[in-house]
Amino acid sequence: MSQESVYQSFFGPKFSGFHLPENWTSTGNAIERKAFLTKDAVMVVDDFVTRGTPNDVARSHSAAERLIRSQGNQAGRDRLNSQAQLKGAYHSRGLIIATGEDLPNGHSLQARMTPDWMPGAVSRCVPVEMKRNQHGERSTTIVVGTESVLSRGKWRTVEVLACPVTFSPHQELIDSARHAYDDWWKALGWIRDGLIAGGMLREVEVTAAMPKWRPWKKG
Repeated sequence: MSQESVYQSFFGPKFSGFHLPENWTSTGNAIERKAFLTKDAVMVVDDFVTRGTPNDVARSHSAAERLIRSQGNQAGRDRLNSQAQLKGAYHSRGLIIATGEDLPNGHSLQARMTPDWMPGAVSRCVPVEMKRNQHGERSTTIVVGTESVLSRGKWRTVEVLACPVTFSPHQELIDSARHAYDDWWKALGWIRDGLIAGGMLREVEVTAAMPKWRPWKKG
């Protein structure tokens, strides 16, 4: 039994080396849907091999791109039905373990195999909307009330303005991205330890090297 099959078997008694949840010969839509349904669990997508006609190769890379971008961005691709209404997007809600003999195209795509922990992100208070006029850019304001003020011996009613603000990026978004990185790092360590203990890879040396633990923390 392969190592990924062992990991998959913890999420269902029927999974084995001969019965994995998905493989790269399935359509992109089918893989996306299964990745969406497999919430908080491992899903192995087996045997990425780019063979066949140029169209077959392009289709394989397209399916890999959609799935890996969905996993890395935590966002799916919206669709329209025949009435031009949104059908909703499906994105991976678990942990994808992809196997194969080839790598998907593109440095950006390969980089998404490492979760984006939002390096350098700091939640800041910013105006909700900005406008530009002949004097430059300024934040929009809204009227929140009125006040009477004494000016040059006369009482005048003036508007009280406020600038609506928000936090960008929101701290919950940063925390979520870093929690996902933590989960990925722990799963990677789990796979590393399993490969070392099992000694199943004869031509590849599995070392103890790991990506940095919580790289957003200094020291």
